[in-house]
Amino acid sequence: VALQKAKRALEKYELRAPFDGIVRRIDFQVGDNLLADANETKYVVLENPDYFIVTVQLDQVDVVHVKEGQKASIVFDALPEETFEGVIDFIDTTPIQSSGVVSYEVEIALQPTGHTILSGMTAKVEIEIDARENVVAVPNLALRAIGNSSFVVGENGERFPVETGLSDGTYTEVLSGLQEGAKIQSVNVSISSNQDGERSERSSNNAQMIMRMGGPPR
Repeated sequence: VALQKAKRALEKYELRAPFDGIVRRIDFQVGDNLLADANETKYVVLENPDYFIVTVQLDQVDVVHVKEGQKASIVFDALPEETFEGVIDFIDTTPIQSSGVVSYEVEIALQPTGHTILSGMTAKVEIEIDARENVVAVPNLALRAIGNSSFVVGENGERFPVETGLSDGTYTEVLSGLQEGAKIQSVNVSISSNQDGERSERSSNNAQMIMRMGGPPR
């Protein structure tokens, strides 16, 4: 009985990792007193080289459009030529408030890559909220609006009211009002400064042909 009690007492002094991995850092020495506190001090950093989590913060407007299991594309600043795939693994519903902006942390599980990725690396993340294939789309520069109505301008200056759908920030899906192959005008704006620091703005109209997009606007 005494031996069993001694073994149980000894087990309390063992630190057991919750998963297989590599110890990257130990922030204590023999003889230090380790105390649990509200700040969740990290005494040991353990990493699994085959499993990485990318953490992003989404504002309250965007977070309602994502859910666990959605796919994400990740480009690390250190590897700008490579695009990695990930899946949303966890959405923290605890709000983070900073300068009046409310955001939420979203964890994205990165699939095995075979590349050297280190903790602390920064990345750009795109989350696929929705997708459309084989749709008619127009450049966002070609879209005009009056009130809640959208329209495009044909090459001869006529207006075509359109009903829009998804957008990827560059192109917008057109649900009705245009046919594939129609030509419309888009506006290019250029801003320049002279020697006195005065800025001038120029705009020009370019005719573009409406195409059927194979990629998914988001």
